[in-house]
Amino acid sequence: GKTDKVGDLEFSARAGRRAVITSAKYEAYPFKLTEQREIFVEMVEKPKPAVIPTKQMPSFNGGSIPQFRQWFMNYANEELQKCIQSEDTHVYVWFAVGKSGNVTCVEIIKHNNPRAARVVKRAIYRSPRWTPGMEDGKPVNVTYTLPVNIAGTGGY
Repeated sequence: GKTDKVGDLEFSARAGRRAVITSAKYEAYPFKLTEQREIFVEMVEKPKPAVIPTKQMPSFNGGSIPQFRQWFMNYANEELQKCIQSEDTHVYVWFAVGKSGNVTCVEIIKHNNPRAARVVKRAIYRSPRWTPGMEDGKPVNVTYTLPVNIAGTGGY
């Protein structure tokens, strides 16, 4: 059985079962319920309170993705300019910042320019160390998806 407290009344029953309460005890004084002959109570197991993890995202040079994007464009801009085609270039990249703060994995999700995709992947692998993400005081891996867009020349 389970002991539960409702207001100032305490009673025992199993979750999922109905309990019939005909009398109760309050501060060692027994008494009969007189307003109704019986009270039916459905016992329901109380859910445990959700533990909300304290999560801190990784930081890059004191910031986050905007600072990383600025570093990335400065680092890779010259190489990316060599990849310009007549149409706009789009590279979508997924990467992980590991527990040590290093970029541990880089995957090109989608692209329309193989040369630009190689430049993006190589540049992200060469990223300086991040401050790792933390969850409940412990370093954790965190993943990001980053779009890289390069305007085309518009020529035909």
